Amino acid sequence: MNSATADRLSYRAFTIGLALYVLVLPVKHTIALRYLAIAIIAASTIAYLWSHRKRPICPLAGAWIAYAAVALASLVYAVAPTESLSEIRVEVFYGLAIFVIAASWSRSRDIVTGLAYMLAAANAIYVVAALSYASLSSTMPEIERMPSWALAGVNPNFILTVLPLLVYLAWKASRAGQRWRVAALAALVVLDMVALLLSYNRQAFVVLAVGVACGGSLVLAIRFTWRRFAVLATLIVLIVAMAGVQMARREPYLPEELARASVAADPRWALWRFSAARIAEHPLTGGGFGRDVFAKLYPELKARNGMLWHAHNMVLNKGIQMGLPGVIVWLILWFYVAREFFVRIRRGSPDFPLAATGLVIVAMVFAKNMMDDVFVRDMAQLFWLVTGALIGSLRRTSEARAT
Repeated sequence: MNSATADRLSYRAFTIGLALYVLVLPVKHTIALRYLAIAIIAASTIAYLWSHRKRPICPLAGAWIAYAAVALASLVYAVAPTESLSEIRVEVFYGLAIFVIAASWSRSRDIVTGLAYMLAAANAIYVVAALSYASLSSTMPEIERMPSWALAGVNPNFILTVLPLLVYLAWKASRAGQRWRVAALAALVVLDMVALLLSYNRQAFVVLAVGVACGGSLVLAIRFTWRRFAVLATLIVLIVAMAGVQMARREPYLPEELARASVAADPRWALWRFSAARIAEHPLTGGGFGRDVFAKLYPELKARNGMLWHAHNMVLNKGIQMGLPGVIVWLILWFYVAREFFVRIRRGSPDFPLAATGLVIVAMVFAKNMMDDVFVRDMAQLFWLVTGALIGSLRRTSEARAT
């Protein structure tokens, strides 16, 4: 078998594995299929790198090493070392592996467009499935009883990560004169807005407003026009209005004390103050890696309110787990991810659309997880997959122009 044939086979296997991975990632109870997809992706990547005598690339290696080191050090004081080690394996090393694989392939080939269309296809399949089961008149219990593959269509974390990629694909299609693709992607965005309403998630539209404000500000900074400003302002007003609608839809399903409470009286404020105070008591250590550690350290909170089993803020959760060292290395990792995109946002730069897309994804995912920490398992892996591919692609194009 010659190298060209081996290259094609490796890439096809990678594409098949990636498509399977993207398809099953937002669906509950698909662990076996995810591991199968990861095995195919990893094997095809190793074969590709071996045939080309290349090494995998690891952008932000220093930040990743620091994060992994602090996570492993937390085993010394962990309340449940075995569970923490398992969490480190899944959250740190699987996340890093997916990030490196995506960056390595993207550094050699343009996989970003293909990945974005795979995510768009999965998004469309699951949103249509959800809408075949539910409508805006469906109650929250009815939504929660849907099959797992239909529930994936109203997963706000998946939708919010994919939405910036849909806008990027629509921009590319518009530049290519492919109006039908623009129309199809615009229709999918509208369906996603309905799906976000069906999710009954109160933070979703707040996070969407953050993303629109971030992306719109970048566009205005490159070239300000009053028309663009008016469009941005209108979009934000509409999203804020939808946030109000969502609050009203969710209110009947809240406990009585929460339904009567104002935003200022949201129990998360007290939970965040409690978490910050516990970190201040033991600034250099915590309970060990893993989101479940919070409930082990403070079972009385969970006993009082079943929702208080973690800090509902990913930065505070890292502090509860690993003290201030964990918070610092975690924020450094996020800073360098954002920096990879920010430094490429310049007037007239061909990297602007992709870099802006990446920065918006970072802003939205970070904002979402400052209100409710869902940056674990599938959603964390999705983030590392997308950002790894985007960073690898941006580095490839930068190097190509430099030579």
